[in-house]
Amino acid sequence: MLAAGGEHVADLDMLRASPGLIGPLPSNPTVSRFLERTAANPELFAYGFETHSRELRSRVWDAAAKRSPAGRAAAEPLIIDLDATLVTSRSDKENVAGTYKVGYGFAPYVPSCDDGAGYRNGEVLAALLRPGNATANSADDHIRVFDVATAQLPETFFDTGGALQSEKILVRTDSAGASRKFLWHLHARGRSSPCPTRSRSARPTRSIGSTEKGTRSRL
Repeated sequence: MLAAGGEHVADLDMLRASPGLIGPLPSNPTVSRFLERTAANPELFAYGFETHSRELRSRVWDAAAKRSPAGRAAAEPLIIDLDATLVTSRSDKENVAGTYKVGYGFAPYVPSCDDGAGYRNGEVLAALLRPGNATANSADDHIRVFDVATAQLPETFFDTGGALQSEKILVRTDSAGASRKFLWHLHARGRSSPCPTRSRSARPTRSIGSTEKGTRSRL
């Protein structure tokens, strides 16, 4: 509905014209009540969204068979890139603010997975919406977006006790992620220490547990 230009709950009617393609749809009052409850209980909605995303991603990756990142993760860990970006706003909206590049808009934090050469181009795992004046090196934002991203990974990335299998994950971030609080959070989630970064001069810089090459290390 949103992709077709819908702006109101009543715009669901445009989808009801193709029941064979879309399937059954809830009534407009049902959708309105859902949105009201979502606004009143954002944490419950976030949990439901993450659970649903994990289920959908599991089905899609299972259908990919040999090209599935989950199937290759045992020998070749899934690479998760964490990075902030800037989105310009042309008008006043909720949480817009001036950016460090003298712009105006938002600074969302986006974790994405890199499937490697020869496979798909990867996909966005989550998005943390932030005002334009949010700092790039916030340890709390790094921790939050990492936890949200990994919570949406298929069940094959977790052991029977629900703990993340660290050997299947490789985390990459720029120097903004080189804070002690974030690094120790990753260390607590895995078996080894994170997470070397690269400076703008492209010379490797080392961090706790970094390798000699200084490019990246597993979670």
